[in-house]
Amino acid sequence: MLLAAASVVLLLVGTGWWAVRANQRSEMIELLQKFAPIGKPPLEIQFPATLSGSAETRLLLAPGAEADFWMVRGSSSGGPLEVRVTRNGQRYFSAVGNRIVAGFGAGTRSITGIDEITDTPPTRRVKFRYVWAEVHPALIFLGDGSPVTGKEYAGDAMLVRVGENWTLAHWTTPEFDAAQKQFQSLTSAAR
Repeated sequence: MLLAAASVVLLLVGTGWWAVRANQRSEMIELLQKFAPIGKPPLEIQFPATLSGSAETRLLLAPGAEADFWMVRGSSSGGPLEVRVTRNGQRYFSAVGNRIVAGFGAGTRSITGIDEITDTPPTRRVKFRYVWAEVHPALIFLGDGSPVTGKEYAGDAMLVRVGENWTLAHWTTPEFDAAQKQFQSLTSAAR
């Protein structure tokens, strides 16, 4: 009889814990989806219009040139490259000073699940999964780094408790971040 009572207590405690965790996960999905940088991420790409002529730089710029967003001029012997936005590219990119700046949103993402929640008051780390519901067609300039609609990706968010509410403090979406970082890390060539 004592064993049966203990089993019932453990079952109730376990069910209560599971219900709290399931509610937390549901709350985090809803919360993350509301944060614009996660649900509707900005495209944070700008790079110098005059670049070193390395093979890696040429390879990175090739998908944008093939999509007729820009022309790449320069020596094939490693000298400086000049990137000029084409008429077609002006719908998405601007030349601002000596920089090429993307002027469009990346698309929309939907949170599909929560893999892990770690609380360290006043912060909460949330590892999540998401899919791109829509991808802006101009993202083809990212080549192999371009997001794929419907494919599931991993993300990580750090939230901070402010009063009764959670606020997004930091987030990463590694695949998309890496694709953007390639352009952000391009360095200007001396003219």
